[in-house]
Amino acid sequence: MKRFLTTLAILMVVILAGLTALVLLVNPNDFCHYLIDKVEQKSGYHLVFQGEMRWHVWPRLSIITGPISLTAPGATKSAISADNMRLDVSLWPLISHQLSVEQIVISNAVLRATLDSEAKLNQDASIAPEGLNRISRKNNSDSKWLFEINKIKLTDSLLIWQLDNDTQLNMRNIMLSLRREDNHFISVNFSSNVSKDQQDLNFSLKSKLNIADYPHQIAGEINQLEYKISGINLPTDGISGNATLLFDYLHDQQPILTLSNLAIDVNDSNLTGNLVAHLGKSLDYQLNITSTKLDLDKILGWQSLLQPLTETKITPQVSPKPVIATVETDSYDLSYLKQFPFQATISADKLIYRGLVVDSFKSKITNKKALLNVSQLEGRLLGGNFELPISLNYQNSPVIVAAKPKFNHVRLAPLLQSFDMPTKLDGSLMLAANLSGPGYDKFARLNFWSGSANVMLSKAQLTGLNIASLIQHAFSRLTDKIDTPQNLDDNTQIENLTVDTKLNKGMLSFSNLVASSDDAMIINGNGWLNLAGKSADVKLLVNINKGWDGNDNFINKINQLSIPIRIYGKWKNLQYQLNIEKLLHDEFQSQAKKALDKLLDKEVKSKN
Repeated sequence: MKRFLTTLAILMVVILAGLTALVLLVNPNDFCHYLIDKVEQKSGYHLVFQGEMRWHVWPRLSIITGPISLTAPGATKSAISADNMRLDVSLWPLISHQLSVEQIVISNAVLRATLDSEAKLNQDASIAPEGLNRISRKNNSDSKWLFEINKIKLTDSLLIWQLDNDTQLNMRNIMLSLRREDNHFISVNFSSNVSKDQQDLNFSLKSKLNIADYPHQIAGEINQLEYKISGINLPTDGISGNATLLFDYLHDQQPILTLSNLAIDVNDSNLTGNLVAHLGKSLDYQLNITSTKLDLDKILGWQSLLQPLTETKITPQVSPKPVIATVETDSYDLSYLKQFPFQATISADKLIYRGLVVDSFKSKITNKKALLNVSQLEGRLLGGNFELPISLNYQNSPVIVAAKPKFNHVRLAPLLQSFDMPTKLDGSLMLAANLSGPGYDKFARLNFWSGSANVMLSKAQLTGLNIASLIQHAFSRLTDKIDTPQNLDDNTQIENLTVDTKLNKGMLSFSNLVASSDDAMIINGNGWLNLAGKSADVKLLVNINKGWDGNDNFINKINQLSIPIRIYGKWKNLQYQLNIEKLLHDEFQSQAKKALDKLLDKEVKSKN
């Protein structure tokens, strides 16, 4: 046994000595010109090595280079530059002075996708016909020089990506691994992070590419994509999730990118669908998305305004005038959408928007010729359903929005609450409106839009004010002919209400208001709401036919009266004005005059 171990040790020493001698006899710099020529022949890019190459034998046999750069033809800056590059090579081919690279490792590289790093055509060179410029599919095997290397690894690198003349994106901490599985498939691992406008994107993906028909076609799948976006104007916990998809890129006269079997999880929501993108000169995108649950509040970081409704009593209190901010309408500019013509369908079993739960949500959207048209936007909401076709004309700035909302039997108070509006009036809403104006956000709706709407409300309730009880209490305090009402309810129940409204730059005026409550009370009125200033002024004429206790003759008289009541002030501190004394004085004066006239007429007739 001892002799065997001694023999084995001697054999290992001989092998190591032979390998060391082989490495010493082979000068890695002899491969420098071969690599440069090979790269330039296959890609046209110019590879530059600075400094000497040297061997590195542990943990594996490698060639370490000095600074390198790779530059496109005619470019003024290199597409790739790095302080060094490591080439892991196979040992046995070195015996015949051949270089077989198993892996290329580049660390701390700078990659540029900018205008000055792009390949530029030599103006003195002759231009071949278009058909000759395209690589023949039959010669694809000659274009696979890159994938003759088993693995390429890029670590801790930076990509400078120029989106346009004024916008540049930096992708940092790039970790990229390309591994050849066979002549047709490449495995890809890629991770990086991007920062822009105080927002950060971190992502990592695992993919498998089919390059059998490269460069005419690349297909494959992303079987794992994890991402997180955080920063200002985003939810506190950011936007995060994962995705899987299949992709197919066909490079032809009209390049086409197809994403299928798309599955995305984002902040507890899920999306599935597909995308077809026609690239090149005639851009067009077709997107189809479905979801079982789409929670826009969690995705966009909105806090639901829907809380249990509480009663707010109306009290006589004066409030200061509101301070209204100003925004220039020119800030509403969507002209950049001209670059992205598309058609999209989006549907969801359940959609959550500002706390509102929309069931069976459906939408159809087209963007073409400076017109973003939402021809279908509908769903079931708060016990009813709604339709909201809307269009945005962005040919000029500001954007002009036109909307024709329709609500059928939708509960009113939660709808108002979700948009931070007063919820004193509730009921089953029927509404048909025609609205338009510049701008598309809340400020624009409250300050710039105009239009009209017909409103019907059934089984309604005015919270915080019992109009009938208020009037009856006022009468009981002035005369002993009316008893104090026993109804202590603070709400007004209304069976039906109809009103015509007009919106003009934040002022919502209404007329022809008619409300009734089972023949017990009839209300007519008009007034206005200042949506931006959150104030109101409503004038009502109330006829109360039931609920009186007291002198029957007196009750019969006041049943015929139209009692004026004014509700005005800030929404949160509404005041009311009810002058019963003047009403009774005028009524008694009128009755006394009628009685006197009747008496005079009777005396005149008796004399005749």
